[in-house]
Amino acid sequence: MVIIIGMSSDPPTRLLINSLESKQISFHFFNQKYSANFQIKYSYQNRLIQGFIADNHKQIDLNEITGIYFRPLDYTLMPTFKNLSDEKKNEVFQFYAQTSEYINTWNSEKTVNAPFFMQSNNSKPYQANIINSCGLGTPNTILTNEPEIALEFIEKYDKVIYKSTSGVRSIVKTINSDDIENLIKIKYCPVQFQECIIGYNVRVHVIGKNVIATKIDSDATDYRYAKQENKQAILSSYTLADDIKEKCILLSQKLKLNFTGIDLMFADDGRVICFEVNPSPGYSYYQESTGQMISDILADFLGKKRL
Repeated sequence: MVIIIGMSSDPPTRLLINSLESKQISFHFFNQKYSANFQIKYSYQNRLIQGFIADNHKQIDLNEITGIYFRPLDYTLMPTFKNLSDEKKNEVFQFYAQTSEYINTWNSEKTVNAPFFMQSNNSKPYQANIINSCGLGTPNTILTNEPEIALEFIEKYDKVIYKSTSGVRSIVKTINSDDIENLIKIKYCPVQFQECIIGYNVRVHVIGKNVIATKIDSDATDYRYAKQENKQAILSSYTLADDIKEKCILLSQKLKLNFTGIDLMFADDGRVICFEVNPSPGYSYYQESTGQMISDILADFLGKKRL
């Protein structure tokens, strides 16, 4: 039995549900619209976890679960949550807290992905150290709130970009003359600057030991927002060299993540650069653009019984 916790309006969740249905893999979907009806209870006895997870439709023994797709959106913003009593809101909060605790402690090897291990994405500098330890390169980078040091770094390269250091999605932008004039503002908030690397992007999805690579041809600074720059992003299936494939698998394993979206750049100077590792990949964009059935591989991974 596969457990899904999320929203059907979320494209990655919807695609996974479709794949599980087409493969006739048993699953139960916990729709966050109805979080007030969710329950989880468990205990540890004789070296075994005992308990259940339930909603108004079904109660599932935790030992029947082969995999959990844990992709909850912010339930506190949903009208169905806002209309609850304070007591019910607390029950919903407790459900997600206890479910996260259960996954982190007892079921991380079957879950995509355990909340505790997803926290590595909250610090890009920390994540960069793990990336380097796996044999993948990272861009020359500086994190500073001193304008003079930032300017010295910027003048070393033909082009420099800046972006967030946290797990919050940000649009990567190229430094221009206006930005240089405004460098004084970084005194109030450290900013991450990186050399702008010329080459082509490859998004690598790793599911267990399965690797699916997608090449992105685009002249946009951040191909995810190419349309906003009136530019194009053309996606196609890509075959990784075996050594790069193994490094991506190792990176996912070191981060203890069963499903990752790894952003690579194959630079014109021969380097293979890794920008970051997404612990909850929005893979639907890549699947729908290329026909690569990432959701099918994910469904098989979650549906496989692991001891």
